[in-house]
Amino acid sequence: MSRRPPAPLTPRQAAQARPRPGPWTPQAGRGWRRRLSSDLESSLSALWARALAQVGLVDDGAAGHAVVPGLALAAVGSLARREAGPASDLDLVLLHDRAGPGARATGGDVATVASLAENLWYPLWDAGVSLDHSVRTVEEVREVAGRDLPAAVGMLDLRHLAGDPGLTGRCATVLLADWRRATRTRLPELATRPPGAPDALAAAQEALGQGPAALRRLARLWLLTEADARATGPRAWSAVRAQVIARATAGLARGLGADQGTGERRGPR
Repeated sequence: MSRRPPAPLTPRQAAQARPRPGPWTPQAGRGWRRRLSSDLESSLSALWARALAQVGLVDDGAAGHAVVPGLALAAVGSLARREAGPASDLDLVLLHDRAGPGARATGGDVATVASLAENLWYPLWDAGVSLDHSVRTVEEVREVAGRDLPAAVGMLDLRHLAGDPGLTGRCATVLLADWRRATRTRLPELATRPPGAPDALAAAQEALGQGPAALRRLARLWLLTEADARATGPRAWSAVRAQVIARATAGLARGLGADQGTGERRGPR
């Protein structure tokens, strides 16, 4: 009888395995969230290896490739920022390259990529993880970011988890280049600031009670203030981090994610 593979680690299990720092300070909180994120990344890397094997693909240096080329698992959101909390969602992207080596590795079979995705997502759902997921080529990621501003801002955090790091790196590079090219046309879309918030610091302080979208809004304000970052950047960024600490603290007591210190709880989708 074959041994059942271990279930993926959930954010809540990762938090339970890591004693909370005491006293809870900004520095201690950051370190705790980074350790949680690292534990989750290790679990996802193991899940990636199992999912590859289930579709007949193996990361094998002896075969001439340390990873299967043209296939990668990446994160956005709190995990990408290494700010995962005990009830954070996992926001994952399965990247594949239709025209490159990854297409040859999978035999050019779209069904293989779909099967790989199922072997990644279903164990996470079965474990009770609240999961946001997508399967895209680099070109598809660029298309989504080009038409959806919140997605574009979120994708700037894209970080490699497993698989081909070159594919993730290429995706992150072109997304940043696209953002910089489009800044002048997209800034007006970002430029609405809350009343009474003349700078990023005031906006960050006001955003504490704005619900699940607050961190995304803070990230946009940070991007808006890039020009005067030398003057206000360190203070504004410290305020952003303070909001994350507050959210994580509230989340521990209320069963919410690190980006959900206020607002409604979201279940698996």
